[in-house]
Order: sequence, then structure tokens, then C-alpha cells
Amino acid sequence: MSRAIAAACDAAARRRRRDRRCSPISLPPRPLKTKPVNQPRNENSPKQPLTPKTQKQRWVAVVANAEFFVSDPQNESFAEVLRERVRYFGEQGRKRDFFFVPNPAWLDAQFPEQAKQVRRPCLALVSTDDRWMTFVKLRLDRVMRLELPADFSPEQALEAGAPLPELKMTGKWTAPYPAYAAGWHKAFYPPSAASHPF
Repeated sequence: MSRAIAAACDAAARRRRRDRRCSPISLPPRPLKTKPVNQPRNENSPKQPLTPKTQKQRWVAVVANAEFFVSDPQNESFAEVLRERVRYFGEQGRKRDFFFVPNPAWLDAQFPEQAKQVRRPCLALVSTDDRWMTFVKLRLDRVMRLELPADFSPEQALEAGAPLPELKMTGKWTAPYPAYAAGWHKAFYPPSAASHPF
């Protein structure tokens, strides 16, 4: 008899727990979300200054010894990266924003301490695309990334110093295709450098 009473009590307790779980919970009503009504602008109110769509772009550079950039077999694919980027810019109708600058004139003047760590002759790849330059730094690894002063003009960022000597391939070439012709990097000089005796 006591066993039957215990079973009945358990069943009643289970029913009470189930009813508690299923009972609706009273929640405070949610506030209605309303969109602000466009009110007519008061002609006497001061005009808000317009935010410029484009801000002045800052030049970023990666600098390294010229032989490492141009003649080191481990960087042989970098030439193709640059060519592919030129092709992509052409397809998108974009103006190229990256250039090689031999022995940049700003290196010693603006970054004297960092310049001591770069073996000469050196080469800088400069661009206004900060994200892509981060990729280049990670891709090449042994290069120095520098942000040029914010007030630098394109002429200052692309100003070259002494011309590079003829650079020959260093190390063993292991790619299944012939090495790139000497001077391939000159195709990526700024347009104003076309007449310069590099």
C-alpha cells in the first residue's frame, strides 16, 4: 500500500513540475522600434561640414637590399606577383599605385636609424595600399616596412637616389623555367624614371 502511495506522490510531483515548465511567463511588453521621421531642415540652422569622400593617402614602403629583391632565387615568384597586380589594375581600370624606387632619397633623411640596417645598394617598393604592403612584408619576410611621413607628396615618395648597378643572379636557380632577364625590376620604376639612366 505504501508503495502505491509513493508512486502516486511521485506522479503528482512530476505533473506539477511539468505544469510549471509549460506555464506562460509574463514578460514586460517590448518597446516598439520606430524610425525617426525626417523633419524638414531649418534654413536658419548652420550647415554641417561635408566629410570628404577621399582622404589624402599615405605612402608605405618596404625596403631591402637590392640583390635580395631582384636576384635572390627565393624571391623569383615575386616578379610574377607584381606582373599579376599590374594586369589586375588594368582590368579594373585602376591607376597603378606601387613602384620600385632605387636607393630612395628619403631613407637616410627620414629614417636614419633604420637606414643603418639596410645593406646598399637598396631598393624600396612604395605604395599607398597599406593592406597590400602588409602582404608584401609577410610574403618577403626579410624586408623593412616603413610608413612615410603623412605630408609626403608622390614626388617625394618616388624620389630615387643613386642608380643601381647591374644585378646578377645570386644562389642556385631551382625553378623549372629560365631565370628572369636582368633588369626586370625596371618595368616597375615610376613613369618619371623612364628617362633616368638607371
